[in-house]
Amino acid sequence: LGPRSVPRRVRVVAELPLRGVGKPDRAAVARLLSETVGP
Repeated sequence: LGPRSVPRRVRVVAELPLRGVGKPDRAAVARLLSETVGP
């Protein structure tokens, strides 16, 4: 799987921490990405 196979929704969520949402959200996003992309 490549970057293009990642749903746009996930990429948008991954950008939230960069917009100053907060560190807890950054951790949640990292967890979401790991579950979506896989090992």
